[in-house]
Amino acid sequence: MARMGESLRSAREAKGISLAQAEEATKIRALYLQAIEEENYGNLPPLVFVRGFIRNYATYLGLNPEEVLRLEGAPPPEPETPLVLPTMEEAVLVPPVVSRLLLMLAAVALLALVVGLGGWAIQHGYIMLPGFSPTATPTFLLPTATPSLLMPTHTATLLPTATPTHSPTPEPGVRVDLQIVQRAWLRVLVDGVEVFTGILEAGERRTWTGKERVYVHCGFGMGVVATVNGQPYGPLSSEPAPVRVEWSRVTGPPSLMSTPGPTIVLLQTPSR
Repeated sequence: MARMGESLRSAREAKGISLAQAEEATKIRALYLQAIEEENYGNLPPLVFVRGFIRNYATYLGLNPEEVLRLEGAPPPEPETPLVLPTMEEAVLVPPVVSRLLLMLAAVALLALVVGLGGWAIQHGYIMLPGFSPTATPTFLLPTATPSLLMPTHTATLLPTATPTHSPTPEPGVRVDLQIVQRAWLRVLVDGVEVFTGILEAGERRTWTGKERVYVHCGFGMGVVATVNGQPYGPLSSEPAPVRVEWSRVTGPPSLMSTPGPTIVLLQTPSR
């Protein structure tokens, strides 16, 4: 029977994929991937993380993760803690109010443990997020005003602000200002033409203006804050994940719910 590490390495080499390419795709460090292929668990984090790494790596290589975990050399599963029920005498001695209180305290303690374990894993580099540095404390800049619409699953319309005394001056097209809060990869198209592809560091600001539309593909949407035609939009995504966002200028006859000037139509979809 083939060993787990050998099967993973053979599948990667058959596809012509390097460890660096696998790291970029899976967000698992190359040194961990190499240790998994060599079955060197002394250089890996706790097994509860390692089995998750193996599942993601096997899926990326087109293998069945459960079959890979059953091969020789795979780390054993974590032992299950048996559920110990109280005896009848113990149940009678504990009042119902105390029982509910104990259950609530246990749930809070379990939640704190899960959150702390996940934060520890990210902080020590066991789990990589796009643009995250284990040695730096991320900061998030929230907009001073509530964004008009932030729903990533449907098309929304941002109407220009109008006052009763005068009509606002129409914006010349679509102007998108981006503030980089956390290091992120960006690809920007203005009116269908690619104008930028690369990585921007925290603290940088970029502005793009299009006559009809501005499209942004971001590798870490939560780390980039946008302002569209002077209106705060907020982070491109509410989750630490890639996202695609497009702002388009639509012209046409005014409706009862709109004011004179261009209408900005936002299309935001999760990146695939």
